[in-house]
Amino acid sequence: MGPLSADPAPGAQVGSASNLGPATRAQVDARAHALAVLAGRVPPYVTQADYQQAKRELTGESDLERQNAVLDASPPAVAAAPARNLAPG
Repeated sequence: MGPLSADPAPGAQVGSASNLGPATRAQVDARAHALAVLAGRVPPYVTQADYQQAKRELTGESDLERQNAVLDASPPAVAAAPARNLAPG
C-alpha cells in the first residue's frame, strides 16, 4: 500500500477473493468467529450478520451486489388507498 492509503482494519481480508476459489463452510465459520471476536463477542456469540459478512468477504461479493439482490427479492410496493372521509355529512 502507498503512503496515502489507509491501513486496513484489523482482521480485514486484503486483496481479491476471486482468486481464492470457492469458500468452504469451515472457512466461512472461521472467519465469522474472527469477526465476532473483533466486534468484542466471543463464541458462541456469533451472529448471522457475522456469517453473512464472512461469506461476502470470502466470495468477493460486494455490499452493493447484496443490496441489489435484497431489493430484487422484495415484493413491489403497493400504493396506499386514499383515505375515506368518515365525517358525518
